[in-house]
Amino acid sequence: MPLNVRVTSDGVVLVTVKGVVTLDELKEQLFPILETEGACGPDSPIVVDARESDGNPSLQEIRRRAAFYVSLKGRLAPKLAVVVEKPHHVGLVDMMSTYAERSGYLIYSCKDLEDAFAWARAGREGHGTVH
Repeated sequence: MPLNVRVTSDGVVLVTVKGVVTLDELKEQLFPILETEGACGPDSPIVVDARESDGNPSLQEIRRRAAFYVSLKGRLAPKLAVVVEKPHHVGLVDMMSTYAERSGYLIYSCKDLEDAFAWARAGREGHGTVH
């Protein structure tokens, strides 16, 4: 399956992407988890492991994705860490971050899954730092 969504034992929503995944496919997998009582909550950040993603979303799609993540504020923590390896994917995540930050939603791109989890979890004790 090109998309897997699960909640870690400490409440981080982990999304693993392989190949190309649409926003509708993400919503289809994510919404049932949001509706599962006790699985996650307003302090739960999202970590997306997109190291095996082949997607190259358009500017319009980047805006749609940013708006979608912003729409989750209140249901999940307003922060998202995205793990990418390809240089152009870093740029795409940074563009998405620019749109989301206008609404108080933080998006962080990095190349290491442990770094992503550390940044995502940092907001629980204080404020995370965007690198």
